[in-house]
Amino acid sequence: MQDSRYSQLIQAADLIAYGAFHKHAQDYPGVWVGIRPVPGAIRAYMKTCSHWVPNSENGIIWLE
Repeated sequence: MQDSRYSQLIQAADLIAYGAFHKHAQDYPGVWVGIRPVPGAIRAYMKTCSHWVPNSENGIIWLE
């Protein structure tokens, strides 16, 4: 990725999404068959919980 003033923001969003994915894989192993959740990613993601929208599912809002 080229350096830009947004590269750190993009990287941060990517790492948060990575942690959210692994948290979901941990909570719903039947959905993510064969995926081994990464505990470090989940721990880092859980540190963002003070910024989650109230009533979200571990920081995720599902759209239908």
